[in-house]
Amino acid sequence: MIGQGQLPSPSEQLLENYVCYLAQTNKIGYSSIKVHLCAVRHLYVLNGFGEILANKPRLQLTLRGIRKIHSLPRRNRIPLTADKLHMIGGVIARGLFGPHLDSLLWAAICLGFFGALRCGEFTTKKSDSSEEECLLVGDTAFLKDKKLNKCYLALTLKSSKTDPFRQGCQLLLFATEQFLCPYTSVQKHLFVHHHPNPNTPLLALEDGSPLHRAKFISLLQRAIQVAGLSLEGISGHSLRKGFATTASAANIPDNLIATMGRWASDCYKLYIHTPSSTVFNAQLAIANPELSKHL
Repeated sequence: MIGQGQLPSPSEQLLENYVCYLAQTNKIGYSSIKVHLCAVRHLYVLNGFGEILANKPRLQLTLRGIRKIHSLPRRNRIPLTADKLHMIGGVIARGLFGPHLDSLLWAAICLGFFGALRCGEFTTKKSDSSEEECLLVGDTAFLKDKKLNKCYLALTLKSSKTDPFRQGCQLLLFATEQFLCPYTSVQKHLFVHHHPNPNTPLLALEDGSPLHRAKFISLLQRAIQVAGLSLEGISGHSLRKGFATTASAANIPDNLIATMGRWASDCYKLYIHTPSSTVFNAQLAIANPELSKHL
């Protein structure tokens, strides 16, 4: 047990500063902030301070403000679906940034799309991140499924948002033999990058540093512009959302979409961009069951 002299006084101002730090600096949501506060309360109670959250009106007002801010509608994220990626890939294939950056960007796009990866799972927050924070060449293996007679890329994710205990998971990304292909895009990038050793970043810039989020978004936005597409609603999450939308349009079963995207709940359905025509036909079918037989 920690002595009282080793813990700061649980003043209302200290608690206000703490929740504001979580909300502004760490971008933690209201519900998670409440969980953090409960943990702090438990620590203080164990160390003999008693109830520290009672009679804190300013703290409650601060929490109410955070809840209202987090309840505001989020910016609409536009999915980068397969058809859009074909247009973007065409621009990159013709030469946009140079051999190295072109192969890097296309490999990152194909990995992010087919792996339904969150941006933070294939990029780093900054260029000088440690090896533990980025994908390494050693996290990949080019293998062949003998039963299917198909080549695939085995990609090991050391950690992710849904893997807080860093148990890791492995994704199987098959060679599609199509323009959109995670296997050949990564293979080509490693060839251009002169087959670096296992302890170097998989998605590395020309100076050997790992591809960081800001650089990836900048390159992606430039390619989107040259392809003649709109940048509105494009974010690092657009590839993951594009995967869910494309898979749904291809009539992939819901449970398989959830498995491939590592969704533990039905929240992936929120990522699926449903065309207005689909909504119209569904409503029309509901309004007139006889008509639905002919849709």
